[in-house]
Amino acid sequence: MANASPPVVVHKQMGLRPQALIEGLDGLPAPGPWHRTRPGCYSAGAGSRRIEIEVSALPDRHLGQLHLPVSAVTLSFHGLDAEARCAFQQAFNRRFQRGGG
Repeated sequence: MANASPPVVVHKQMGLRPQALIEGLDGLPAPGPWHRTRPGCYSAGAGSRRIEIEVSALPDRHLGQLHLPVSAVTLSFHGLDAEARCAFQQAFNRRFQRGGG
């Protein structure tokens, strides 16, 4: 039996608080429902086909008197092909897009 491929890992810094990310996970194209695996860590799917998200608060960014929240986010894709990863990342980015232009 061949070993599973290592996960594809994406690191991001996002302008939101961890709770806002957690509340926005439902409805994303994941391989199953989301559940908390430990504080700050969430997983969807099972076995070798899953997405794991780890989120933690970073110090706020300060622009004059404006304070902006920042979170470190790690997405780990286990057993998902490039098409599934791309679909998830596009939906994830749209869901958490801030500002506009």
